[in-house]
Amino acid sequence: MLSGCTDETSSTITGDKAFIGGKVGLTMEFLSGAPPEEVFDSNNPFSIDIKLENEGEWGVNMNDTTIKITGIYPSDFGLLTSEDLIKHPDEDMTAAQRDPQGNTIQGTITDIEFEGLEYNREIAGFVQFNIKAENCFEYGTTAQSQLCIKEDLLGKTGEEGTCDPNGEKTMDNSGAPIHVTKLSESVAGKDKISFVFNVEHIGDGKVYKMDTSCSTDFNDRNKVFITVNDPGIGALSCSGLEGGSTSGYATLFDDERSIRCTINLDEASLGDYEKVLNVVIEYGYKESIETPLIVKHSE
Repeated sequence: MLSGCTDETSSTITGDKAFIGGKVGLTMEFLSGAPPEEVFDSNNPFSIDIKLENEGEWGVNMNDTTIKITGIYPSDFGLLTSEDLIKHPDEDMTAAQRDPQGNTIQGTITDIEFEGLEYNREIAGFVQFNIKAENCFEYGTTAQSQLCIKEDLLGKTGEEGTCDPNGEKTMDNSGAPIHVTKLSESVAGKDKISFVFNVEHIGDGKVYKMDTSCSTDFNDRNKVFITVNDPGIGALSCSGLEGGSTSGYATLFDDERSIRCTINLDEASLGDYEKVLNVVIEYGYKESIETPLIVKHSE
């Protein structure tokens, strides 16, 4: 009886992290048979169906994700213009999340269909097309850590605090293709601390400046918007952010960038405790999938 009671009331929390984590945001896959492996060059209509899922932890408005099919000429497949090969989902893509008990709640899954395709030109033998689906979407990352504050930052009294204000801190990242991979804190004075964190692209897609529709302009590539949320214990300032001291754009070089910040502590904020620090990163992102389509001559 005691054993049964213990099992019933045991916690469902798995691990000690605030986020599910992972390196993906919106993911795509072609549904089986859509497109088919092969079609004929007459009287053989088909569709392209894509399963779109938000596996990450950032919600996306339906108008902020665009699926585009490339690799085929629209009129050759019975379509009027290239606009017929561009679609948005019919619903917002809510994020995956972890509830207070540690259970994972799945993000939105939807289906995007491009129907009414039919190859309408006669060929000899067969020809292969590579159908490519590109997804350009707006996404973001939330990273969380804890800073250490001490009454005696310089260690003059020899008293040990509850934490160490010097050294690398644990970072917890939401599921997304860009992470804060490292944060290191250090004492910069009797009432000042500094910290450095790395922003790193760990996904398989490409990064663009947000709200540019994945522009290939050189100035819009590999650019992210970083916001260091003020923990409210003193004057916060950061270097390396374009257009601001606590928020602004930063360009990733070889998929990463370091940002340095300092906090001049208020006198009332001195004490022995840990303070939560949140960093938010926003960006445009593009991923793609491909599949071959063989068109055969119909006898």
